[in-house]
Amino acid sequence: MKRQILEPKHIDFFDKHGWVLFQDLIPPSMLSACRTLLAKNCSTRNVWKSHEPIKKLSFHFLFAHIAAQLTRLKQLRFAFDHYFPSLDNLISFLARGPSLNALNSIDKLEIGLLLNLSDVTSEDSLSSLPSVGGSGTFFSALSSPLDLTVKDIAGPFLLITYCHAHSRYLYKVADPFTHDVKQESCAFGDKLANSYHPLVYY
Repeated sequence: MKRQILEPKHIDFFDKHGWVLFQDLIPPSMLSACRTLLAKNCSTRNVWKSHEPIKKLSFHFLFAHIAAQLTRLKQLRFAFDHYFPSLDNLISFLARGPSLNALNSIDKLEIGLLLNLSDVTSEDSLSSLPSVGGSGTFFSALSSPLDLTVKDIAGPFLLITYCHAHSRYLYKVADPFTHDVKQESCAFGDKLANSYHPLVYY
């Protein structure tokens, strides 16, 4: 995977706007493998559990390293990944609440990474959403910095989320997947299980 160099300008941009876009985060070979595996039409959470290439993306140290530098946290835990087959699916989900943190049952969600898994190789888009295959946008989970008014950006998309090292499982009525964590032998108020939510940066 190509090494992305995080520069002060990226951190400054993230601090100001709540998001920052990177190109070429995923190599073409891995992108093709992910796209083949996820050739389905339903929005699904935690696809890493059944798809090894997605697991490599979701737990990748490089992504966690960038996320940690942007949030200035010494530790980050993997929260969940979420597959969206289309832009409409993605926008419908994000529009449900004021922030990504408000839309899930894991508290202290810090940052999300939205990856474009399409086969689009070039795009003249000024959106905060990634529009080219392999590109990705890191964005704050505590605000709503992404432009949800855009049209015609090809998907699918994979959302990877990171939370505080000491995050817990809480009930959130806005989260349609709120009971998924119960399947990990976790009750409301419990700390997240390391086996499903490992520290990916520490």
